[in-house]
Amino acid sequence: MSKLALTHSSWINAWTLRQACAELGVDLRVPAAPRQLPLPVLAPGTAPQWLLFTEEAALRSALLDPASAPHLPQHFPAELLDDKWAFAAFLADDASGPQGLRQWSLADAPVASWPLLLKCRHSWSGTRKLPRGWVCRDAHELAARRAELRADDLQEEWFFLQEWLGDAPLRLLSVGGFFDAQNEARNLAVVTDRVADYGAGPSSSAMLVTVPDEHGLIARAAQVLRRLAFRGPYEMEFIVAGPRCLVLELNPRFWMQHGLFLAAGNGVVKRYLGLDTAADHALPPPQRLLWADGTWLLRRLLRADLGVLRLWRHWTGAMGYRAVVCPPLGYVLRAGLWRLLGGGR
Repeated sequence: MSKLALTHSSWINAWTLRQACAELGVDLRVPAAPRQLPLPVLAPGTAPQWLLFTEEAALRSALLDPASAPHLPQHFPAELLDDKWAFAAFLADDASGPQGLRQWSLADAPVASWPLLLKCRHSWSGTRKLPRGWVCRDAHELAARRAELRADDLQEEWFFLQEWLGDAPLRLLSVGGFFDAQNEARNLAVVTDRVADYGAGPSSSAMLVTVPDEHGLIARAAQVLRRLAFRGPYEMEFIVAGPRCLVLELNPRFWMQHGLFLAAGNGVVKRYLGLDTAADHALPPPQRLLWADGTWLLRRLLRADLGVLRLWRHWTGAMGYRAVVCPPLGYVLRAGLWRLLGGGR
């Protein structure tokens, strides 16, 4: 019988982790709560042998519960978990390491430094997904946004101000993979560059490509992870603007774009489950891959989005990159029909 594992979401990264676990004889399931994709549910009362995290709320609960099923990371500072303000302060405590963007409390708005990003400290409040933030170009726009927070029942103490570099040429790069401070021979990491996002203000990556580590980001991420004695999967986001290379945030969990590793040896989940060997450690990280969110890609194709089509042709045609679409478009269509018929409720 396959070992059972549980992840607490039912979106793209959960689908990807299920594929990765299946390759290794592990049956990954999701809770019986409302599902976004038709993923199999863990039966009530069934104890999983592993927990895999795609969001911080479930990780926080497991870190506080000594009786929880095995998981990584086993330890992580509670004050840094899903708190972007606290993480930037943690970086600032080590002047020799990577630093974050400049930031201020709402009471200390730097009036001569517009535009600013009104940013949320957290990604989630319970089961509520919180907004990433808004660009404010003057004090009047900031005041309007603060009024909207109150109207939307969002607490002002969840928000702070951060310098905004998005009007200048920049790159949004990520380091993702697995880090083991106890045995760094097991480390595995890839650098990616965002080529498309979801739009509508600060957003995560809808399409990205693997790139060479020309800024030494893997080493920068390792500096931070060693300070944390970290062991587990992670993503660290960076912004590169001219000579400045700054950390945006750390996600100490599986990354939505984990499909890159599934397409190149499944090395992260092997390490997570303790199934990696010396042969796995010798494999290179993912290279020359284009990752795309299948649900987003299908919507753009149905709208005949020529910009997305040009991007696709450039990377898969002219550049010769291999496409990794998670989930595949056929699965996305079936999932849409499943939801239309009432599935997941």
